[in-house]
Amino acid sequence: VENKATGVNYRTIADYMIAADGANSLVRKQLNIPVSGNDSWTDLLNIYFEADLELLVKGREFSLFLID
Repeated sequence: VENKATGVNYRTIADYMIAADGANSLVRKQLNIPVSGNDSWTDLLNIYFEADLELLVKGREFSLFLID
């Protein structure tokens, strides 16, 4: 592991590792971890925007919203 702020490298030993770097995980590929299942289960598009929606969602806050 490399500390990007200091450039210092160190070794980590663990029983498990989480590669949370996306569908085309570089970590998974480097560790030769296979994938299984369908190639793609859906197409998604992320849109980031800022808006004052307090009056519309108060009491029903969310972090993910799917529009069909």
